[in-house]
Order: sequence, then structure tokens, then C-alpha cells
Amino acid sequence: MFAGVFAIGGCTIPQGYTPDEAPRFNYNSIEDFKKSLNNHIDEWALSVDNEVIECIEDFSGSSDNKNLQSFNDYDLRIASNPCEAYSLIKTANDQGLRDTEIFALEQTFLRAISNSLR
Repeated sequence: MFAGVFAIGGCTIPQGYTPDEAPRFNYNSIEDFKKSLNNHIDEWALSVDNEVIECIEDFSGSSDNKNLQSFNDYDLRIASNPCEAYSLIKTANDQGLRDTEIFALEQTFLRAISNSLR
């Protein structure tokens, strides 16, 4: 689907990526997100800590999310708090971050959950 992308690291914007492609994960609900995340993990044969996946919750109502304004704010927060990725990426999307930025945030999240095993 995304030719030229490394499974976890390296490239943040996939070669040939166009903004009208379907998002990597489903953000309709926390359950849909976890299902799409697990599908992605299986598809790419990624090694992640299941405890991190289990801790993912919907923190959308958190007032802390309202203070995040830029891509860098979201990126740093996801890297240090991967359990909040669902809510943070939803909020970033609602605030109008570009599709390529959303993709990069998802990459940050994937790196964070894979790094938890080290």
C-alpha cells in the first residue's frame, strides 16, 4: 500500500503517498482504532508490547489536549505518552493538521510502542 516506507522507522512520509488515501488507522472509536492497530501490527509482523496497546484509552476530553497547537507539540506528546495516541491524533486531525502530518504522528506512535521493548 505505501511503497517505499520502512515498517517502523526511517521515512515519515511514504513515497507515492497522496492525501486522499485511506488513513492507516480507524479513528471512529477506540475499539475500531485498536482493531486497525492490531491488523497493522499483524500485517507488518511488528513486535510491540501488548501492555502499551492495552493502555490506549480515549482521552479526548482531556483539557491538556487543547493546549497542543503545532505538529511538534503532538509529536513530542505521543512519543512520551503512546497510550494517549488515539486521542491526540484525533484532536490533531480535528485541528486541521495535514494528512502527511497525521501519518508522521502515526509513525511516532509506532516507534514509541516498538521502543518500549528495548
